[in-house]
This record gives sequence, C-alpha cells and structure tokens, in this order.
Amino acid sequence: MNTLAHRDPSIHDKLFAIEGKLINNQGHMVEVDRAVFNIPTTAVHIPTTAAIVAAITADPNITKMRPY
Repeated sequence: MNTLAHRDPSIHDKLFAIEGKLINNQGHMVEVDRAVFNIPTTAVHIPTTAAIVAAITADPNITKMRPY
C-alpha cells in the first residue's frame, strides 16, 4: 500500500511521468529510464582563452583550430 503515511519500497528510487493526455482526469503512468540522465562518457576538449588568443596572434586568418 502506498499512501502519504506508508511508503512502497518497490517504487523507491524510480522516476515516473504521465504520458499523453489526461482522460477523465487520469493519465497513463510510465517509468522513466535512468539512462535518460546519463552523462556522456566521451570528453569534449575545448581550447582555453590563452590558446585561442595565441592561435589568432600567430595567424590572424585562422579558420580552424586543431585538435579541438
């Protein structure tokens, strides 16, 4: 039984959402997969401000910076 006074351990640490439209004030509940919130494992490298300034100073006509 899941009430305000009693917790249901089977739904602990799960995320739910209402899918679609409400019909007669009732919605279709779905569990949201935790993978939706995973952070990508690949890193994105970006140049520092100093690296950008140095590249532009060295070549004012630069169109690409590598290896970024």
